[in-house]
Amino acid sequence: MLFWNLYFLVKIGLQLGGKLQMSPWLNLLLFVALLAFQWMPIRRAGLKVALSLLIFLPLAFVLALHEFGLVLSTQLFDEILALRNFSGDYLLELVQRSISPTLLWGVAIGLLALRVLYRYLRITSWVGGTLALVCIGLLLPGKSQNQAPLQAAHYTPVRDGALAAEQIALGPQDFAKLQKARNLLDGQGAPGSESTDSPQSILTLFFQEQKAIALNHFTRGIGQPDFDLVFLHICSLAWSDLRFAKQTQHPLLKQANFVFTHFNSATSYSGPAALRLLRSSCGQPEHNALYQRADPSCLLFNQLNQAGYKIEVGLNHNGSFDNFKTEVLDNIGAPYTQPIQYNQVALGTVAFDGSPVARDGDYLKAWWKQRMAKDAGPVALYYNTITMHDGNQLPNHRMSSVQSYPIRLSGLLDDIESVIALIRQSGKRALVVVIPEHGAGMTGEYGQLVGLRELPTPAITEVPVLGYWIDPQATEQSTNSAPIEIKQPTSYFQLTRLIDNWMTLSPTDQDKNNWAQVAAGLKTTRFVAQQGDITILEKQNQFLIHTPGEPWKPLGAAK
Repeated sequence: MLFWNLYFLVKIGLQLGGKLQMSPWLNLLLFVALLAFQWMPIRRAGLKVALSLLIFLPLAFVLALHEFGLVLSTQLFDEILALRNFSGDYLLELVQRSISPTLLWGVAIGLLALRVLYRYLRITSWVGGTLALVCIGLLLPGKSQNQAPLQAAHYTPVRDGALAAEQIALGPQDFAKLQKARNLLDGQGAPGSESTDSPQSILTLFFQEQKAIALNHFTRGIGQPDFDLVFLHICSLAWSDLRFAKQTQHPLLKQANFVFTHFNSATSYSGPAALRLLRSSCGQPEHNALYQRADPSCLLFNQLNQAGYKIEVGLNHNGSFDNFKTEVLDNIGAPYTQPIQYNQVALGTVAFDGSPVARDGDYLKAWWKQRMAKDAGPVALYYNTITMHDGNQLPNHRMSSVQSYPIRLSGLLDDIESVIALIRQSGKRALVVVIPEHGAGMTGEYGQLVGLRELPTPAITEVPVLGYWIDPQATEQSTNSAPIEIKQPTSYFQLTRLIDNWMTLSPTDQDKNNWAQVAAGLKTTRFVAQQGDITILEKQNQFLIHTPGEPWKPLGAAK
């Protein structure tokens, strides 16, 4: 029982230190089951220890994940299984993030102390008694975890400074919504005057409405388009990450013609994010529907191809992780070419799995040079970059990926700015759309360590979508104007609709650069985000979460 006594003592210490939320009955049940197992007539001590670990260790591991606030779902366990594909440096970094040196020293000292005390005391009896006292304290009226005040002392995440980190991650508006949801759970708020429909009925109605939404075709009504479309799909960049990296004042953001300030990527992983963008000619589908064959009319690049665009695809990585490249190419829906390969240009970073990642500026400049040399008709490019992915390393540097994130982001934004300048110098017309897949989770949240993204929270899915209209005929006044802000909650279809609205304008009207007029008719899209079997939606300015086997509840509330 040496290992198990240490297990319970560590959890008791973390509970008393406010680092996790113990489940009283489950811990008592596990302890009693372990005691019963010790009385089983197995003579070989080594075999008994091995069997106890084999039987009870998975249960103890899952219980600990639950008590740390991690949502137990297929998504979480898929993420754990994906660790086998990560580089050794990244695995070491993840361990260092998850386990503090103080905890390691405490466990080591505790183990030595237990081995010494085992000679003189009945340690299991003392541990069982201490565990019982702690659990009884948690079960006392007014102390139960379901009714505990949601203050910093009870709302305890997996690391220090959670409330401050979440405020940075979410921003003032969304953080206020989250706090309101917690207050409602504690009886400190009122539901308000909005409909009392259940979250599940709201979700069902949302997807029914989204099924009826579609753009039949892209058209300008005056023949073939005379400008290029460049979609820069960026992995791991949310508003929260921009704030974390202190890049909210980067010149690239100020040069945009339009910016979506509350754009919901609707997912927290790259594969689903790519599918949602590539199918954005229709409304938002359920997560599981993404892996069913799409109607060709929903495929964005199929529509663009029918409107007269030649389709090109570029990735600054090999695309093998999680079958990403195959999923992208299967959902282009039109003839395409891949003019530049990721290994034809300079190395930018080393990926989390040890594979090379091309530098974005070099890749896009090489692509543009080749595109200009061909001087073909209008081109629509889908470009995907994983430069910002968690675990990526700068070549010849030993800093962690969290430490290098601001450096990598600054370099990426500089690269995009230089490519836009190159397109301007060419004298061609183009619309460049910067659209992140999801955030990187650099601040961490309740139930999510830094870099984890199995929960599609607003801090992960609210991403900065930027548009740059490059037009040598545009007036200087319109070119130098501040970007218009599209402030209502939106998602992919409204971005596609904005582009379609722009394409219906005549070149003369486009020269006026009046994006405010084009964006005026965009509609609000309710916040609904899904990743695997986890759903988060907004209701009455509150974020609610649904996980397998659990009822709907406010996001991030204490257990």
